[in-house]
Amino acid sequence: MADKRNKSQLTFDIGTPEEVFTCASCHPGGGPYEYDRTGRRLDSVDPNSVPKLDGDYYAYTTKETAQGYLKKPHKFEWWKSGSLETDCFTCHLDPDSKRITDAAGIKPAAHNPRVRIFAKRKRGKVVAVSLGIYPGKGWQSAFTYSDPLSRSKIDFKPGRFYSDLDNPDADSRNYMRAPFVEGQGFRYTNLAAKRQFLGHFFRSAPSAALMGWDNNQNGAPLTYVKLVKKGKEFVSEVYYEAGEFDEDNDLTVPMLSTRATGNGQNKWMRVCAQCHAGIKDPINGSFAIRTWGMGMKADIVKRGEIWNLNPNTEKDPGYDVHAAAGFECTSCHALAKPDSLAWDFYAVNADHNFRKGNDPGNHVRDDLDNNPPPNNCYYCHITAGEGPDPTDAHERMFGSAAQTHIKDISCQVCHIPEVRYWSFRTFDYSLGFWANYDNRHFPKPDGSMMKVMLPPYYGPIPFYGMGNTTWLVGHIDNDTYSTDKLAPLAYMLPDHPDDAYGKMYRKITGQKGFDWEPVLIYSKGMRGNQIIIANTILVITWYDKTMGKILYPRELNAAVKGVFRDKNGRMYAKLSTRAKIYDKTGIGGRPDMKPEISTLDDIRKMRKALTKVLKKEGEKNPDPMLYLAAHYFKVSHNVLPANQALGANGTCTACHGENGRIEDRVITFNQNSIKGFELGLKEGLIKIDPEISYVKPVDLDGDGQPDVLGATQKEILKVTKEHLEREEKK
Repeated sequence: MADKRNKSQLTFDIGTPEEVFTCASCHPGGGPYEYDRTGRRLDSVDPNSVPKLDGDYYAYTTKETAQGYLKKPHKFEWWKSGSLETDCFTCHLDPDSKRITDAAGIKPAAHNPRVRIFAKRKRGKVVAVSLGIYPGKGWQSAFTYSDPLSRSKIDFKPGRFYSDLDNPDADSRNYMRAPFVEGQGFRYTNLAAKRQFLGHFFRSAPSAALMGWDNNQNGAPLTYVKLVKKGKEFVSEVYYEAGEFDEDNDLTVPMLSTRATGNGQNKWMRVCAQCHAGIKDPINGSFAIRTWGMGMKADIVKRGEIWNLNPNTEKDPGYDVHAAAGFECTSCHALAKPDSLAWDFYAVNADHNFRKGNDPGNHVRDDLDNNPPPNNCYYCHITAGEGPDPTDAHERMFGSAAQTHIKDISCQVCHIPEVRYWSFRTFDYSLGFWANYDNRHFPKPDGSMMKVMLPPYYGPIPFYGMGNTTWLVGHIDNDTYSTDKLAPLAYMLPDHPDDAYGKMYRKITGQKGFDWEPVLIYSKGMRGNQIIIANTILVITWYDKTMGKILYPRELNAAVKGVFRDKNGRMYAKLSTRAKIYDKTGIGGRPDMKPEISTLDDIRKMRKALTKVLKKEGEKNPDPMLYLAAHYFKVSHNVLPANQALGANGTCTACHGENGRIEDRVITFNQNSIKGFELGLKEGLIKIDPEISYVKPVDLDGDGQPDVLGATQKEILKVTKEHLEREEKK
């Protein structure tokens, strides 16, 4: 995030506008999405009064970020887009009451409904876009991702509402912040992929979200939104159904309050899952896994977290013993109403600083860590006594070791024996962001592979899914060798949003499932420093020693010109220096269609290209280094019953025995190693964040050649404990 004041573009990553159209897919607005860092409303400030390179008022365009733009960012037109006001309905609109039923009988979410997007064209150019409602003759599907109307089995009727639950990105609120149409504009890839960006319409986003609500149940949503071209620009037009209002022009809104906690209807769980976890829709029956720009809910990316509200058995993915007992997210995370306040007063003066723990993977508002902490295992089962005290049962089972383990090890270590949905393990930006954020690698007739643009993390929603063979997931080999395996996310059927159980993965790999055992690390736990379980995501990117900064996406993308095939069909990345880096590794001996850095020579090639980029940008003596860092994400949900916990049989071998979690386990962080890794560290070609100094090349098969980048579980425990102790001394 760019500072408020910047001397040059060398220190300008993303501005507040980019944060809004990237992050507002989940965040409800207000705060930095409505006001600048001096407290002024963003769209009320005179643009002529804004100093150059102000981090709140300047930004790069999506095209510039994706294609490697090295000049200065531009002043953002807040006065046109509007700022994003707080949208209370994001959380407080009842997910059941008054949900609209679309023309096909589907009930999309009450807030942020996934809708069909229709476009009206004249002479091939889009002149209007309609969200959710089919206006009639002459309108076509707006995106090639959506089913073209000519091939759809639905008999479209003018004025009817149509949702599109198979399209993860076509929810109306998102479309207001980052609308694209296809068939015109700049080229995205080589196949039917010209795209035009229509602008940002932040002020219309809350109204657009209400398309999922039908108060009078007549089949028409409360709001209807169109984008209409006027002159050279598009403007938003918001319509309200008059019949929804009473004679005083008021609405009766079905609001959800914290008093719904523990009502057994899982309403708050479904509300929170809009952004945090995959969840099975009890109304339409499908898992809603991918519903925003990056294609994933935040806690699937980080922790592999999904919720099944009506599991058949305790072994179903998404089962949680507390959810099965009727608990809601707010049971543990919402702040309780003070006894001195009446409900009516508290409803409009509620404290929204939710209870959160200490997430080692993030450093945003660290002052709120454990302030107060969520109602955790130790609080409920021991301190407050609201749940059964497990102390005696553990002592009967494990004797004197029980107290030591309860003190030094978090409850989740044993009571979440595996995670039953896949998560990420590596984000590899070593050859630019193109490698990680799109799966559309299409060959041209000459055999070349076009560079894929518009990475969704720093550019708004690409509408094409997110799976790619460069994204990896952890899988545990439960046979004889205790080590993580890595499998490409492409095997997870990335173009199918509701494949929660990975049918294609099982078919291709022969694996029965993709459960994985979390990594053990030392962190601040419920009773001081403890061993906890976490998902550790390795980030491979570039660091400029001269400037002391992690390189930005536009700088990385400027160094990579595309992916191509040579005359023998081998894939390679072509750099700005015309150097080539080939695809040399893959899964099961097969190339994975992703050129990767696997030698020191590859590092030197990319280093040379990045040096050229940074000098062109204005830096005099750049010194880029391959940089390895990691984020730790605690795993604390989907708790299983006691009879499925580790050690439930009264033995200690799950952790301490042969092939146990601690004794023989190797954690894999990247599917390939880098030859000469140690020499690269000495020569300053590679830099490792001290927090993960355990990462190194690992020889898995004993042939003397490193196979992956990884570490033993024992090494991870040792290093994370030492790091935690150093941090506490500061």
